[in-house]
Amino acid sequence: MARNRILIVDDDPAIRFGLRDFLETRGYRVEEAATAAEAEQLFRTASPDVVVSDYRLPDGDALQLLPRLRAIADQVPIILLTAHGSVELAVQAMK
Repeated sequence: MARNRILIVDDDPAIRFGLRDFLETRGYRVEEAATAAEAEQLFRTASPDVVVSDYRLPDGDALQLLPRLRAIADQVPIILLTAHGSVELAVQAMK
């Protein structure tokens, strides 16, 4: 079975649109969430093969979301994006 389901988590509709457009033209199925709560719900129901998430979300951050998603399915890769990165943040995310 092809692994082609991607969950995009970002509160900016323009970012979600751009990522969705790019990925769908390459054959991926895309789900979108604007908050951590939406992401967790979609993660359970859509069973994505990968998650691409912004770090800053309206109801928390991706480091708070990460363990909740890992508790559901720990084998799914999660890619964190941020415009406000630091070495410290990268180390926290990898732990």
